[in-house]
Amino acid sequence: MTNYRENIRTPRSIRTDDSGVLGLPLNLLIMVVIAAVAIGIILSWMFLLTPPLEYIEVTPTMVTDVNTVNETFDITVIAYNDKGTMSGCEISIEGMGIDMKAITDDNGEYTFTGVTPTLPPNTNSDFIKVTVSGGGNVVTKSIAVNK
Repeated sequence: MTNYRENIRTPRSIRTDDSGVLGLPLNLLIMVVIAAVAIGIILSWMFLLTPPLEYIEVTPTMVTDVNTVNETFDITVIAYNDKGTMSGCEISIEGMGIDMKAITDDNGEYTFTGVTPTLPPNTNSDFIKVTVSGGGNVVTKSIAVNK
């Protein structure tokens, strides 16, 4: 004889709540945190960038009576960007036996003292080249030197 009671199974209780785990999945939460940190780093980096060098002011623009014995003069360079004076710019002056380098101070300027240019033989004039670089930009001006 067949026992029908063994073959009959009682149905399990069917769960009606199929929402699963509540909240964000862990990998999505990690990606959101990494994106927020990356955006914060990029924004702070952008605010730390200095605007590029716009123009420079060089004094004097012309020098005369150069071949006088022990004739020296001073060259003052001021660097500017769109926010005002620009500190930390690299300055170099070259030409006529001069090769000097410096960096602008907190006021955006530097003065080379005791500069003694020498004109090449058989010439009455030449130029001293002043080059300033800062903020990814380079500006050049010349100082005319006459006998």
